[in-house]
Amino acid sequence: MIPISTTQETVGSLLRDLQNGHAATVPDTWILQNEGDTSEAFESKKLRETASECGLNIKTHSVDDFQLVSNHQNSLFLCGKRVAPPAIVLARTGAETSPLGFSVLHHLESLGSRVVNSTASIADSRCKFRSAQMLSAAGLPIPTTISLREKVDPQFIARQLGTPLVVKYAASTRGEGVAICRNANALEEMLQMIANMGQRPPMIAQQYVAESCGRDLRVIVIGGKVIGCMERQSQTNTWKANISLGGRLSLYGNVTPEIERLAVDAAQVLGLEIAGVDLLFGGEGPILCEVNSAPDFEGVHEASAGSVDVASSIVSYCGDILSKLQ
Repeated sequence: MIPISTTQETVGSLLRDLQNGHAATVPDTWILQNEGDTSEAFESKKLRETASECGLNIKTHSVDDFQLVSNHQNSLFLCGKRVAPPAIVLARTGAETSPLGFSVLHHLESLGSRVVNSTASIADSRCKFRSAQMLSAAGLPIPTTISLREKVDPQFIARQLGTPLVVKYAASTRGEGVAICRNANALEEMLQMIANMGQRPPMIAQQYVAESCGRDLRVIVIGGKVIGCMERQSQTNTWKANISLGGRLSLYGNVTPEIERLAVDAAQVLGLEIAGVDLLFGGEGPILCEVNSAPDFEGVHEASAGSVDVASSIVSYCGDILSKLQ
C-alpha cells in the first residue's frame, strides 16, 4: 500500500518537472463514468480530492456528455464544444459499460489518450465466459464454467457441474442476476421462466464452491501490486457475500503468497492495471470467482479506516504514467 504522503511526494516531484519547462500546464486526467450517472460516486470524489491534494487536475465526465466525430481528424466534442483529449482516462464504467461507453473509450484511445483500464481489458473482464476462458487457458484455478445457449440440456449441465450449481448473467455485477439451482429440474424451470420473459441475455452456469458459502475475498490490485485484501461475509445466512446485498467487509490478515500471486496473475492475464479480484475459499486453495475492471472501494476505505487507501494508490499510479508520457 502507498501512503498518501508518498503519493504527494511522487506526484509533486512530477509536477515540479513539468513546470520547469517540460510542459506549460499539468496534463488533464478524466474519470469516465456511465451514462445516466447524474451524481458522482464516492470513488470519483475521493480520487478528485486526493489528486487535488497532490496538484493533479482530474475531472469527471459521463460518456453521454460526448459527441464523437470520426474522420481524418477524429474530433472530440464535450457538451457541444470541441476539446483536446486528456493525457489519461480512468474508466470507471466497469461491467456496466454500454455500447456508447465502448465507443467513447475507443475514440479516446484513437486520439492518443492513455485509457486505464484499456477498452479491450474492460470488454474481456466484463464478459464472464470470455474471462473464464482466458484465466483457465493461463492455468489459473476457476470454477468449471459453461456458456448457456438458447437451447440447453439441463441434465447435461448438471452432469458437468454437479449440483447445486450457480447461474449468472454473463455481465452481472454486484451480485445481481446471480442465482443458485439445487438440481437440474430447478435449472430447467429457471431457464424456462427467463425465456418466457423475452430475449434472454448471455448467461453462464458455474460449479458451486461449497467451502466458500457466504464468504469470499476481494483483492485490490493496482499496477501489478496487491494494495489490500478484504473478506466479505454474508450477514443474512445466504450464500452471497456481496456488500451491495448486505455483506460485511473486514480486513483480511492472512494474505498468503498464493493469494497475492493469484490476484496479480489474474489481473495481468486480463490486461487490467486496476482490478478488484474476487477469490473463493476452495478446499485445496483459493479459486478465482471473477475480476472487476472498476472496483468500488468505499467499503474498503471504511472497513480499513483509511489504511487501505485505494484512491492514493491510483493517483500515484497515474503520476507514474504521466512521468513516462513526458
